[in-house]
Amino acid sequence: MMPDGGMGEDFLHIAGLLQVGVANGTMRPWLLVGVENIERRRDLTEPTSSLSERKIAPRVGGSQAFRQFIRRELLPQVHRRFRVSNETAIVGESLAGPFVMETFAVEPDLFNVYIAIDPEPVVEPLAVDEECPGPVLRPISRREISLCGMESRCAAGNG
Repeated sequence: MMPDGGMGEDFLHIAGLLQVGVANGTMRPWLLVGVENIERRRDLTEPTSSLSERKIAPRVGGSQAFRQFIRRELLPQVHRRFRVSNETAIVGESLAGPFVMETFAVEPDLFNVYIAIDPEPVVEPLAVDEECPGPVLRPISRREISLCGMESRCAAGNG
């Protein structure tokens, strides 16, 4: 599942990475479901009282409602319409990256794999000392999060 995954958003380049990974054998095939956001700063962010953040986007803080939509409506619809396993993953880039990280923190059982690519700095950046061990977009294990940024640095951890 890919929040912020409309055709005019991040879907095409993530789908391209998925296609390359499957073609070169570094990952197995999986269904990528992109969700196009109408108001991405509202849907992908936590509530805030920060005036500086409200100047950027006056309507924020809808991440809990968006997560509820994913859990109650989107995932069941995907399971009804497509032949898929119970293994699930969420991948988010830029502003969707912190949404992936927040979802991992508040509802770790919603997905099996969490991937945040170059998360927009909504929170303090993470210090990472080691190079990314391999391809970023590969399901690793149950309840694992992978964080990767523009400088090919990666952090992974189990939840």
